[in-house]
Amino acid sequence: MIDWMARAKAQLGQAQTRPADVTDESRVVSVSSAPPAADAEKVLVVSSVLSVHPGHVLTEVPVDANPYMTSGQATECHAGGWDDAEIELFSLRTASFVRMGRADAEHLAERLTSRDRDGDDRRYCLECAWLSDTAQCLAAAARRLRGVDWRHQPLQTILHRCEAFDLRKGVI
Repeated sequence: MIDWMARAKAQLGQAQTRPADVTDESRVVSVSSAPPAADAEKVLVVSSVLSVHPGHVLTEVPVDANPYMTSGQATECHAGGWDDAEIELFSLRTASFVRMGRADAEHLAERLTSRDRDGDDRRYCLECAWLSDTAQCLAAAARRLRGVDWRHQPLQTILHRCEAFDLRKGVI
């Protein structure tokens, strides 16, 4: 009887003759650059996850897709339309984020609309009065957050719960 090591050597030692795979020659746009406005309406995005099946590595994403939402969240957010109150709140939030100098103001406000509909109680640091103009958390600097370094610079666009959250005036 042959043991498993001998079987593995025999199996792996055989030359496998397979036809060559077809090279994908479609244009890939780097994630660190934006496509020219004249380009097509869709951009190819490359996944950095190596365990993804090669057939799923390249996916088409609309250029104006919200980076803070999955496609499912975006679809659900717009299903059935928005009522007047949601539109007004979206407009106020967008204007507030624009005043902060955020180029992604509409995407942020859209994500907050989805958050509100879901009854999610998490917040962006951008909504907090403790966030300084230098992106430092003043609550951490004032030692109001347990276990957080006083020099903490939070990821401003990640929804989370914070014991020191205080709604910034002008952001709804």
